[in-house]
Amino acid sequence: YENLGKAGARSVTVYLDACFSGDSQAGMLIRSASPVFVKAEMPTAARGITVLAAAQGEQMASWDEKAKHGLFTEHLLRALYGAADKDRTGRVTASMVKAYLDREMTYAARREFGRDQVADLKGDEGRVLASYQPGRPPPRPQPAQPAVGQFPAAPSPGQVVRDCAECPEMVVIPAGSFVMGVAPGEEEREGVPDNLKGRSVPQHSVNVRSFMLGKYEVTVGEFGHFVNETGYRTDGGCFAWTGTNWGMDASKSWRNPGFGQGERHPVTCVNWNDAKAYTAWLSRKTGKSYRLASEAEWEYAARAGTTTARYWGNDVNQGCGFANVSDQTTRAQVRGITWGASCNDGHAYTAPVGSFRTNGFGLHDMIGKVWEFTEDCWNENYNGAPADGSAWLSGNCNGRVLRGGSWYDLDQGSGSARAADRFPIGTSGRANYFGFRVARTN
Repeated sequence: YENLGKAGARSVTVYLDACFSGDSQAGMLIRSASPVFVKAEMPTAARGITVLAAAQGEQMASWDEKAKHGLFTEHLLRALYGAADKDRTGRVTASMVKAYLDREMTYAARREFGRDQVADLKGDEGRVLASYQPGRPPPRPQPAQPAVGQFPAAPSPGQVVRDCAECPEMVVIPAGSFVMGVAPGEEEREGVPDNLKGRSVPQHSVNVRSFMLGKYEVTVGEFGHFVNETGYRTDGGCFAWTGTNWGMDASKSWRNPGFGQGERHPVTCVNWNDAKAYTAWLSRKTGKSYRLASEAEWEYAARAGTTTARYWGNDVNQGCGFANVSDQTTRAQVRGITWGASCNDGHAYTAPVGSFRTNGFGLHDMIGKVWEFTEDCWNENYNGAPADGSAWLSGNCNGRVLRGGSWYDLDQGSGSARAADRFPIGTSGRANYFGFRVARTN
């Protein structure tokens, strides 16, 4: 009140519809069923200020469920719009409002809530709070309707958003910071070959803004909607496992990657250019900013607050409850595959999205299933990498970065299928273990 008194205004009027001691859950009004006991203490009003408060002493300010605001506010509005002007003079003073509240509000509080609630007036009791033509008070305004085109509240972290029936489900990722890169000793423990070491160093701190990321990798069905609507073509074949090695197979495509898939399986046999075309289509279709995640965004989302090699821990053999990776089923059913974890995820190739447990951000399959394209150009290490979570758009931009590993990865002497692992690929390269998930600017 002292600060209000210094404002230089000729008069200041304050209406307080709250329990004002600070003891009532941040000044919230008390509903009829509330057991909260509040001891209120009203400060002294500074000179030139009139204060009219909802209650006094140890009383509680009641909530009017029908009016959807405080009982004090409801009766205050009635008083200001003519009910307190018993003499029809067209002038409503603070003392007249107080008298009306003592008659009507106090009675209503006892009748409806069984409690005492008496308004408190401090300052100039003769202050005119409302004036109008004698005997003709103005009509009381009605609650405003939502404006046409009013924007909804921003999605909150963890919320799942879907912008159209054919669009991927998106999870809101909270803003935060993390240490990006491989921890000391991890590559040695994981058996990463010398020629692949050092790609994820040095570790460095990165700040990431809130964004949205696909809850799942883009599915066969979702990619099919894009192809059917646009006529997009993915000619050129696809790298596939032959039983002894990887080779280009002109007969393979996202429709026939070399193994059985359904609509809910992750799309494979796509390249970085295909992924970019898909995100551009989503952006046109929805008016939202769809894109690929940056490497930093991807790793931040994959780790989800963890610092271990994988979001479930370091042990590769605990991965089958979280990830679709090379395992006992792969070794048993895929000719030539001799590596993999000692656990069993039940799928020799890709599993339907959502088959495994999520990480801490509610994302599925951030490790395994298919390698995921990111926006970044390839750089041999993190020297000079951005620290703001943005994509690194300098370096070898004919090559882009894949993250996360796939259905044939895990414990094969390459140290793959880890949060820090990264792999370069040309923008036109397709394989039946490449896929992607989309990001969206929040």
